[in-house]
Amino acid sequence: MRVRVDGRKGGLIESEAFWININRETQMPSRISDDFLEGLHKTTSVDRLRWKGYLKPGSREDATEIHEFPVRVTDIDLFDHMNNSVYWSVIEDYLASCPELLKAPLRVTIEHDAAVALGDKLEIISHVYPPGSTDRFGADLADRTVRTLTYAVGDETKAVATIFAL
Repeated sequence: MRVRVDGRKGGLIESEAFWININRETQMPSRISDDFLEGLHKTTSVDRLRWKGYLKPGSREDATEIHEFPVRVTDIDLFDHMNNSVYWSVIEDYLASCPELLKAPLRVTIEHDAAVALGDKLEIISHVYPPGSTDRFGADLADRTVRTLTYAVGDETKAVATIFAL
């Protein structure tokens, strides 16, 4: 589902996400109720997405930085997975260390590949790709810097994020 929120002072948030309703009794995916969908339709006209991942994980060998991100008990949801908001915490921490990025609007994409669980040693592998080396992210990005964050547990990629100026 695509959602767009326009701020009163010019801010803009656009989001694409897959909504999955989990039945409390069966703990299995189930149909989303019509009244919940009705509320979602107030923010979008698109109710079906087809997803194909395009981000590739960065390697440890040429990383700009690798650091551990501790997974806390409070980061884990009802299904024993790291909550999606914690993936955004990684982005926010990264942006706090790069205040120059906050001077212009950004696009951030996070692609989830596998769940992070309590007890996992989560590492964030950062890369900075300068202009001219970013065509792998699309021809329209060849003229700007693209940063990636790979969320890894051992050799397994759990998620990949990109950050670039619009």
